[in-house]
Amino acid sequence: MLTGARYRRMVQDAGIPFLPLPPEADTLDGIGAGDDERDRGLATINRGVERAFVDPAAPAAVALDEILRHEPADVVLHDMTFLGVQTLFARHRAERPLTVLCGIGPAGFSSRDTAPYGLGVTPLATPVLNRLRNRILGVTAKAVLRPVHRSLDEFLIGVGAPPLGGAFFMDALSRSDLLAQFTVAEFEYHRSDAPAHLRFYGPMATAAAAPTPAPAWFDELDSALPLVHVTQGTVANTDYSEVIEPTLTALADLPVQVAVTTGGRPVDTLPELPANAFAASYLPYDDLLARTSVLVTNGG
Repeated sequence: MLTGARYRRMVQDAGIPFLPLPPEADTLDGIGAGDDERDRGLATINRGVERAFVDPAAPAAVALDEILRHEPADVVLHDMTFLGVQTLFARHRAERPLTVLCGIGPAGFSSRDTAPYGLGVTPLATPVLNRLRNRILGVTAKAVLRPVHRSLDEFLIGVGAPPLGGAFFMDALSRSDLLAQFTVAEFEYHRSDAPAHLRFYGPMATAAAAPTPAPAWFDELDSALPLVHVTQGTVANTDYSEVIEPTLTALADLPVQVAVTTGGRPVDTLPELPANAFAASYLPYDDLLARTSVLVTNGG
């Protein structure tokens, strides 16, 4: 398994050989951390996508090529953020491993039936108007994300892979031989033009998978009080004043209890909690959401 350094123990505990991403590709956890200033407007979108997906792609591709030279493989499974796999598409299908995209997030492939990925725009009820609107949004999104598309094309050409050719940047993911979505079709928007190699396999879990442990306070929450859960996800969680702090302040004197997750950051990075609030880095969401009355979040 080729992945970030923070996952070394997890991979090794599973009995899988750990292969570290080169430092210049192991950057996702550091995005946003320690930034004194943030980009604004369109620059935020473009730099966010470039830093998370495009910038690590070239060193990740070099690492993947090196691994396969030493240890040829029949199949390469990769997640949605790993664009280094695009280097394989410089070769004829018979001369490279089978590639499987492991869909652990919403499907991002373009469709006449959906707005471009990331906008949060739901389909319209009228098919003709829906497709017309989506076509216009698609043109607009590509114009807004022109720097991202230019950077991704430079990478693709650099590794000998086919360029985007006018496609939306997320459509590069659909080049893999199998698109394995670890959910059910009903969790995705209907796409009448979905890729023929898209398959749904249900949630990714095994009998041996250990659930996220709940802290001691979790079972001691007062079931007579509404539970509010607040989180800033695992990416935009470096400035608690954006969501968590104002939520805690607003609810401090109300007859509710508040469960906070930091998205993996140490709990001691939080501000002082009011008496009705409890915190953990992660919580078992299957149990948490079943008890939650209100979820306050930035969307991840």
